[in-house]
Amino acid sequence: MMHKKLSLLIGTTILSTTILGMNVQAENDPFKVGFVMLESTGNSYNQMTVLQKECDERGWEFMYDSSDNDSEKTISLVQNFITRGCDVVYVYTVDAGTQLTAQQMCEAAGVHVAFTGLMEENCVEICDNEAGQGAEGAKVLQEAAKEKWGEDFKADLIICTESTEVGDGNRIRMHENFIPDLCEMNDYPEENVVWIDCALDLLTATSEVANTLSAYPDAEHILIASFHDSAGGQGPLNALKAAERDDDALIVSYHVSDEVTANAIRTEDCWYGSFYFPPESYIDPLMEVFEKWENGEEVENGFIYSEYVLVTKDNIDDFVFPFEQ
Repeated sequence: MMHKKLSLLIGTTILSTTILGMNVQAENDPFKVGFVMLESTGNSYNQMTVLQKECDERGWEFMYDSSDNDSEKTISLVQNFITRGCDVVYVYTVDAGTQLTAQQMCEAAGVHVAFTGLMEENCVEICDNEAGQGAEGAKVLQEAAKEKWGEDFKADLIICTESTEVGDGNRIRMHENFIPDLCEMNDYPEENVVWIDCALDLLTATSEVANTLSAYPDAEHILIASFHDSAGGQGPLNALKAAERDDDALIVSYHVSDEVTANAIRTEDCWYGSFYFPPESYIDPLMEVFEKWENGEEVENGFIYSEYVLVTKDNIDDFVFPFEQ
């Protein structure tokens, strides 16, 4: 829906107003951007810091708040940003129903909206190349295992800590690419993979991996594929260290979202590495979209892919992560 504007000239003052519930921007009002964060840490925080800088450089007004991964709060924040006169709302959500509701609210209000966190084609979606990331993850984990245990290595236990609530992203990355490729490399039956849906919850991941380790006491070559490191990587690490079996495993994860993950990659041999998504890889193409909207141009719905890089103990000190600044 095109953004409608009306300027009322009274004397020398240009006023902004609202028509039929639609936000209307006066000519001297700054472009306003609202960011609904998924959480106040991790990738949401990383993106927020870059968004703030980019908006400041353009003279735009920027506001943000965290939904704490709560659908009702997400919708409340979207409404709040609409009420506060945002020209565009950027929403980080991993729930498809919440995303659709937010999209409908913004369209009804004449407010542009973009999303990240899912893979929905009927909107502007900044997303990860899940297929490529999954295939690359399997390759990296297998090569790391060969370095650790020798060229003839074969896994005797494969664990995947996933998050089905994310939907297509989890399915494409883990179910369609990472695990099938890893199983093929190891002649390992896919039906024997231990799938742990930790729902981005650290305690769930820790306890479920601990239970799995107890069920496989003789496994010495354990490969752990983690959809997201803050729960799916840290949980297995906690369980492995508690069982004193961290020398029997290797973890490859995604995001590098906090100090705990970064320190683990630096110091724990069982955490080989994580694929990092620099916040600029999301925000740079997003700002191009925002600039088009500011200029009244149309933007087609579809995926805008971010970039990623593998972070290991060999190169982690080359990065300065937003949570370290």
